[in-house]
Amino acid sequence: MNVKHNVNYFKKSENLKYIGLGIALVGFIMLWVGFGWTSYILATVGLPTGLVLFFVGSAARSSEADIDECIKRETSGIEVSFEGDRHYEKRVLKQFPPVTVEGYEYDDGLMFKKAKNGKIRSSRYTKAVIYILSDRLYISECRVDLVGAPCEKRIVEIKYENLADTEIKREEKRVSFGKNSYAVKTCRLSVSYGEAESWSAPVNDDVGTDALVEKINTAITLFNQERA
Repeated sequence: MNVKHNVNYFKKSENLKYIGLGIALVGFIMLWVGFGWTSYILATVGLPTGLVLFFVGSAARSSEADIDECIKRETSGIEVSFEGDRHYEKRVLKQFPPVTVEGYEYDDGLMFKKAKNGKIRSSRYTKAVIYILSDRLYISECRVDLVGAPCEKRIVEIKYENLADTEIKREEKRVSFGKNSYAVKTCRLSVSYGEAESWSAPVNDDVGTDALVEKINTAITLFNQERA
């Protein structure tokens, strides 16, 4: 992960790259078509100038594809296999396959950038795989800081007997970075447990998200029935 290039993704505009591409294209057309010495001179100046501006605008800056690849690489391999593990294998509920949740974080103090598709990206991304076991939630999580520290991976175990509440929290807010301000809608799975402890992660705002809460509640009900 090239942190400097990622920082420049959020800080540097792509305008210079596109201006350079436009100048180079015009220069190429003038050189190809040719309208006399004037167009030839302008083409020989504009074409290399445009290419220089294009490469300067592109250099030392991650593209959207680079950011996507960085996230994919950093969050890979967080899945867990309980096969052969006597402590966890017997707790696996086959009716509840693992659920992956992920998304950008929108906390204050992060870097933000509006992508070409209109989505607001941030400098922090979280991915988690949730295993709904017979007596607990087993969560394998990875938090990627695109402009700073290495990926933080951890395991969170929340026993049903200590679980207080599971809910989907939706919020509309504004985040700012530099001179730009963006309106974002957040959707997070939030789990409260223990003595004022909590875990949460971004999730897609769809029917599958609410269904996930129902699955967790069903597993808790089964757990309580077995204990009764």
